[in-house]
Amino acid sequence: MCDDSGVLGGDTAAFYEVTVRGGVVSDRKLASTITVGGATNAGTFEAAELMVAGMSAREASDVLFEQNLVVAGSESTRRRLASATTKHLSFLEDEALRFVASREYGWELVMWLALVTESYVFAACAREVAWPRLVVDEAPLTASDIDDFVERQRRVDPAMSTLTVKSGQKVRSVFLRCMRDVGFIDEAGAALPVVIPVGVARLVNAAPQPWGWPIRESFPVAQFQFDVLD
Repeated sequence: MCDDSGVLGGDTAAFYEVTVRGGVVSDRKLASTITVGGATNAGTFEAAELMVAGMSAREASDVLFEQNLVVAGSESTRRRLASATTKHLSFLEDEALRFVASREYGWELVMWLALVTESYVFAACAREVAWPRLVVDEAPLTASDIDDFVERQRRVDPAMSTLTVKSGQKVRSVFLRCMRDVGFIDEAGAALPVVIPVGVARLVNAAPQPWGWPIRESFPVAQFQFDVLD
């Protein structure tokens, strides 16, 4: 459950958003919604149910806002959380969206699928930093690990060069919060045991690959867990 303390205000952080058509990148632009809340915001189930029933993300966002299903104090926070929550869900394929709406075991992992499909920065950071750190090195994931990644990206990617120091801190804070929300790490950044349900593995294996690699590689867990029969 998110309250106002879960919202990162201030200047807009430079996150990539992707438009996926046929499983490939058709557009990348800067977005800010992923700097709000976390991976498992209050209202996620209700929004998924509304979207499965045929509502657009914008319409579902309006319902979350009007009924305060995101459980936020101020009107501005409520609006931002409602928009962010439905936007995350909009990046899921129909079957994955139904999985969340049905509150199936492992739904938090499906929300991670949504985040790493939506955000190049999240996907790359999980693949290039979190996975080697947690799985290969068996070491805690630290704030400085994320800061170093963001700084490297700022130097090599012209679009990310627009990130301010403050925006980079938001990237780190929200990424780590979402990692904790899903259950990948504890408060100290140490890896937690994560078992990928077969149903989740199938959804991840069938998901689009917007960034040029199998999206399973953006899950910081032992990759053999995705080797399931169709």
